[in-house]
Amino acid sequence: MGSAGVGYGSVPPRGMTGFPAGPSTGYMPLPSAYHAVSPVSSQPPYSIHTEDQQSSWGGHFSTQSHTTRSGSAPDIMNWSSSETIRPPPHSRVGSWIESQGSATDPARFRGLDGVLAPDMPEMRVPTATWTNITSDPALVQHLLALYFCWEYPTFASLSKEHFLRDFTDGRPRFCSSILVNALLALGCRFSSKPNTRSNPDDPYTSGDHFFKESQRLFYLETDHHNMTTIQALGIMSIREASCGRDSESWYYAGQSIRLAIEMGLHRVEDDGRDDDVAAVQAATFWGAFALDHAWSLATGTLPQCSCFPRLPPKPAIIDDIEASLWIPYTDDGKGITITGPPTTDGRLNSPSGTPLERSCEQPSNVRSVYKCFCELSELVHQSLYIMHSPGRPLTSKDLLAIYTQYLDWYDRIPEVLRLGHNFTPAVLFAHMYYHFAILLLFRPLIKLRIVGSGVSPRDVCSQAADAISGLLRSYSQLYTLRRTPSFVPYFVLTSSIMHLAIGAARSEERNRSAEAGGESNQSLKTASQIDPRVADALSRGIADLTEMAPCHHFAEQALNILRFLAKKWDINVDIQVAKGEASLSTEPDINDSATRPSTSSLNFFAPNFTESDFNCTWGEGDGTAPGTEKGHKVQPAGAERISNSMENPMFWPFPMQGRPILATGKELEEAGFELL
Repeated sequence: MGSAGVGYGSVPPRGMTGFPAGPSTGYMPLPSAYHAVSPVSSQPPYSIHTEDQQSSWGGHFSTQSHTTRSGSAPDIMNWSSSETIRPPPHSRVGSWIESQGSATDPARFRGLDGVLAPDMPEMRVPTATWTNITSDPALVQHLLALYFCWEYPTFASLSKEHFLRDFTDGRPRFCSSILVNALLALGCRFSSKPNTRSNPDDPYTSGDHFFKESQRLFYLETDHHNMTTIQALGIMSIREASCGRDSESWYYAGQSIRLAIEMGLHRVEDDGRDDDVAAVQAATFWGAFALDHAWSLATGTLPQCSCFPRLPPKPAIIDDIEASLWIPYTDDGKGITITGPPTTDGRLNSPSGTPLERSCEQPSNVRSVYKCFCELSELVHQSLYIMHSPGRPLTSKDLLAIYTQYLDWYDRIPEVLRLGHNFTPAVLFAHMYYHFAILLLFRPLIKLRIVGSGVSPRDVCSQAADAISGLLRSYSQLYTLRRTPSFVPYFVLTSSIMHLAIGAARSEERNRSAEAGGESNQSLKTASQIDPRVADALSRGIADLTEMAPCHHFAEQALNILRFLAKKWDINVDIQVAKGEASLSTEPDINDSATRPSTSSLNFFAPNFTESDFNCTWGEGDGTAPGTEKGHKVQPAGAERISNSMENPMFWPFPMQGRPILATGKELEEAGFELL
């Protein structure tokens, strides 16, 4: 690949091979070699390598190779309906089936063995449940299976194989009560059963009883320096992220990585020690490292590690673990439907709906996914120090250099993790995380152009947002969005905000042009409508968040944030979130209060500030600014006004998050940037 800023202009293809067609997901203008790192794979879909091969759905289809330099959308699949699609004799969806049997046979599992113990002929009942909350081993195993199916290995700080072995044997080496309770609390997020809630009638209490037990055990410890506690803190962080408690999640993630460093888990030496200990130690550190960097990326802050950290070896790729099958697992087997072969435009059909069958069983490639997360986290580490180091303002040279490293990394990911080969939730999540990192790298700079380069921050962000939307559309059509990894709503919020911001920017540009041409106020009002493609992307994002809300309550917060920003940026778009739910243009008081800061949170994702949030008054009085009516909200003189001023060169939607260190005035141009 040539040096950054040279050779830009190649046009990547549209759509994603093996997935429903969507908007363009390649970044342009980019280096000429970008076709190799586009999310578009030139490989045939679903790892099919020969033409007219029998599909796992029961139909026949042929595959064609597609040039990655074409600007047109390749066909996703060419189906023929010469054979009727028939389900296997029984569903292979993992599910938890309550039995009518005796006390000695309390429950039967369908598919659980394939999730928790794929190499064991029969899953043994553990010697203990490891928790005081329930004595039902069936429920415990069910919740663990949900976690390992839908969340693991993203940001995981434990080794599944070592944990399950000790969990089953009752051995407290790589398993502990605090870790099990944390995993059960997170597993509850993927279940709708009443007995997974502390209040059976309140879905918002899902997993609360297990989580409070984890907290109790944590506060009882007098020394947190052990690996299972570090692992539990990481799981607790992921669970709190799902619940929308960003302060708590950030805190637990920070504690996890700090303890890992204090214990020296990054200093893995080849000194002849127990291989199991070394493997779990490396997994524990890398999981804590990746999670800390995900939160640093999302909040615009420096990570807990120094600029040039000493990092341990990455977990080894073990063939047997790589080849272990990923099997979808749900409460009752009814939550996922296979909707038949895609239509010619890439969308899935909607027949009567049969449970997800054997077609979605596939090699997990779990170690390859984990290794890629480690590598991507190293790139995130570099980009955070480039963007946020005080006293060292960002330059276009550094920005393009780290951007090129991201593209090179994507070019080198293993073939088994490319979208045409693997479509497990973890693989789709890894691709989303890559685009999330790219988007946040350029998002603060969308008001700028890079001097002497064909790379447009606004275009790159737009295409990264499109890529996230396209991947999520694929995920939805494969598995629905009722069970996704916990950080997916954060990705969707970020991509939707970008669609919203681009729509607002284009509306403002049209308004300025209309004003210059002397058009009427009515013409200006009409011009404030965003273009249909942006409106469609925004509508899709809101619908996706609505579907995720029962599983991840942060999705509800994200919806309120989008409503508030749409109103604030005066985007005249009316999108119904769900049947019977208010559109963006109604209930302003509810939207405002839901996006305001509170004293119980660090408010990383609170976009709605007033002067009273920054200024204190002493003694009597209502805190109203001089010359204003009592109780009237005043725009702050500080963060929010600065973040939204066109004179400010950065786009900064959340005032309580960190900002890149960027020069101003003449020094901004010397750094390689200029205002659009």
